[in-house]
Amino acid sequence: MARRLFQIKPISIEGFYSWSDRSDCLQIVARELAKLADGLLPYQRNIYRDLWNPLDEWALAQLLNYWQYDLTLLYSRGRKCPIQTPAKPRIDISIEITSKGNFKAEWFPRGTNIWGQLHEPEVGTDFPGWQRDSHRFQSFDSRPSNELFFIHDVEHAVHSIRVPESGFVGTKLLDHVFLRACACVVEELKERLEYHFEVRMRDDVFLKWRESGVEKNQPIWESPPAQIEQWEIADPIQKRMEAERAELAAMKQAYGFSAEELLRAWSEEIKRKRTGPIAQPHTLPDRIVRTLKANGLKGTRGQVERGMSLLRAHRKTVPS
Repeated sequence: MARRLFQIKPISIEGFYSWSDRSDCLQIVARELAKLADGLLPYQRNIYRDLWNPLDEWALAQLLNYWQYDLTLLYSRGRKCPIQTPAKPRIDISIEITSKGNFKAEWFPRGTNIWGQLHEPEVGTDFPGWQRDSHRFQSFDSRPSNELFFIHDVEHAVHSIRVPESGFVGTKLLDHVFLRACACVVEELKERLEYHFEVRMRDDVFLKWRESGVEKNQPIWESPPAQIEQWEIADPIQKRMEAERAELAAMKQAYGFSAEELLRAWSEEIKRKRTGPIAQPHTLPDRIVRTLKANGLKGTRGQVERGMSLLRAHRKTVPS
């Protein structure tokens, strides 16, 4: 027989928004715990426990062992004046949901794999001799030496967002709050590391929020609580490219001219025969704006520059 969850009052996520940080999320969960006769679901208890102190301070401290850096390489890349300053060591961060449904992050020297082998030998490494220990304290139950956080059972919360009609209804509403808090852990980690390292994310967390139905000019404090529509881990470079392609396809609605119309105006301006002084390259966006207006289209210099940047990135050939 399925376990029943008895509640004193209905669960609410009032005060939860897309900008809520980890502290806000934990406060909301703590508030709702007072309504529950039987507590959180088992996987939610694990997530809640791990979110209080998610970052692994031991692993973060090991990252600051400067004697393990290639200081000669860092000084050669660093600032030479007014005083010689080494460059920040380059690291990669990989995050994932494990096969057992846990959420974790590991760091690697830039361009290396789990065994310390370089994928980018021409770049070199700022951590010569680096190696990853599967068990940092030599005991079978200790965590890997490069693991920066580990939060249990997050896949259960992701599944409840993905399939909201399944299972219990009550406390599963809090999964939106838990998943936002998990994304905040990644944001906090990046903020901590970027003070001392040049950080590249191999993977990142991306959230898509449901439309909240907020009316125009409605005060923020009157808007309904937020809910997550999609929570995923993906390659940030790929996500950025997808967003740029979507922006390119929607240029007509956003800017008043399409990519094809911008290309035609760009090509016209490049081929235009002129008398007098040679046109300077930095004036090209302004000249394209004038060409667009001559063709009955609106546009600003900033919009044209953005469109040109997108076309250079995603079209094989552009006027030159």
